[in-house]
Amino acid sequence: MNKRTLIAPAALLAAFLISFFWYVLIPQDMQRRLLVFPDTAGGERHREWHLVPDRTDRVEQVRMFVRELELGPVQLGAIPFLPAGTAIRSLMLRDGDVLYLDFTPAVMFEAGTAERSFADVEQLMEENLFHNFRWLREVHFLIGGQVPEAPRFDSIGR
Repeated sequence: MNKRTLIAPAALLAAFLISFFWYVLIPQDMQRRLLVFPDTAGGERHREWHLVPDRTDRVEQVRMFVRELELGPVQLGAIPFLPAGTAIRSLMLRDGDVLYLDFTPAVMFEAGTAERSFADVEQLMEENLFHNFRWLREVHFLIGGQVPEAPRFDSIGR
């Protein structure tokens, strides 16, 4: 046999083996999502793929994604943008494409002491959400149930 007659069956076998192992090694109830994190130097963005549990409900899809963001990056040279101690109090989807994320107050206090501000956290969170959920039209952030930097209700009229 010459080499030309062996190339086609070998390439077909290699393609089959690669697709078979890809199917076996990656669980089918997981979704690949691209996460963006800041660089340790502060200038660049690190992008990395994470496997996130797949859900049929859109709210649960976003909730699983945000939980993965809370865990932070895997790659060296990337840093988490959510401050330590930050958690999502609630996550609501209105009209099918408007997302409300309510952070614990720790996001405001911890972000102010780190190299990032809350505006940086908002920007990175929006970048991640809009890239991975193209159906989102708007994202609104709350801290402890309040709109950030809005006047408090108890100070009105005094």
